[in-house]
Amino acid sequence: MAWGPVTNTAQKDTFAQHVSALGHQQNLVRGALSRFRSRGFKNAPTDATRVLRVALTTSMLKARAELPESDFERFLDWIVDVVNTTTPELRSQPIRYDFLSGFASKCPRTSLERELLWIAHRIAREASAINAFVSGVSAVQQHCLEGRYDGALAALSDITDAFGQSYWAVQLRVALEHAVGGLEQQKRFTDEVRNQFRRGLLSYITYYSSVRNEDRTTLPRFVEMIEQRIAKTKYDVDVRRYLRYRLFCAWPSSATGIADVLRLEQNHSIIDVYETFIGALQHILTRPEFAEFRPQILRVAALLAPIADFRVSKLR
Repeated sequence: MAWGPVTNTAQKDTFAQHVSALGHQQNLVRGALSRFRSRGFKNAPTDATRVLRVALTTSMLKARAELPESDFERFLDWIVDVVNTTTPELRSQPIRYDFLSGFASKCPRTSLERELLWIAHRIAREASAINAFVSGVSAVQQHCLEGRYDGALAALSDITDAFGQSYWAVQLRVALEHAVGGLEQQKRFTDEVRNQFRRGLLSYITYYSSVRNEDRTTLPRFVEMIEQRIAKTKYDVDVRRYLRYRLFCAWPSSATGIADVLRLEQNHSIIDVYETFIGALQHILTRPEFAEFRPQILRVAALLAPIADFRVSKLR
């Protein structure tokens, strides 16, 4: 944003708060980059890149709650520029499962309205990458329509090579592995994913996604089983909401609950963020109790104008 002359005390205070908030968030990013470049990371580059990606994700999660909306675009442009300038080697390092290693601790909650606008700004900033993803999805879908599931697997691999693993890709691949090689091939892939992080949500979600895909599983029985399993976990309410969404696409009934799902999803790949965001917008538009958010969705649709996805065009 352009900073004009400040003429009174109230304006000076607001100006100072904006500068302070932006500067604080930038310093958090600089600290993460400095740690990445320190000697302690040089002996384990794979672990170091994951640590840095998680740290940058955490910084953005904090920024979305603390920055004024007028600084969203400025901060997102800045973080891309500073990362590319100071750590150009990061772009050449494969992403793999880096964005599925867990949730950031002490991630602040914020309103649904703010979540929608922040994510829209993020996606608009990533329009070129998102359009490449949408094109890749079309290739996967075309192979599936033609019954060429091996081709669909290859097209999905192209997506994961470019963007790293995501929950969207893992869950889709579970189904495609089964279509190509049956239950045994599905289970081999499931075991491979679960071995990445033996504890945490990746193993949990992958296992039950595999169970869901078995021929003998019916949706009503699966939902009942998952509800029982979730009730026995020690996960917080927001994580339980996320698991219901991720495993059987059940959206929370409140704006706070939807905001929780969006907040937790932002720990993951931009692909997961995008797909969950589109799902949230579609859900909000179909529910009369969320009518108050329709003006925000129109603003979101305007921000997403560069995205070549028919689902986005239907938001307008």
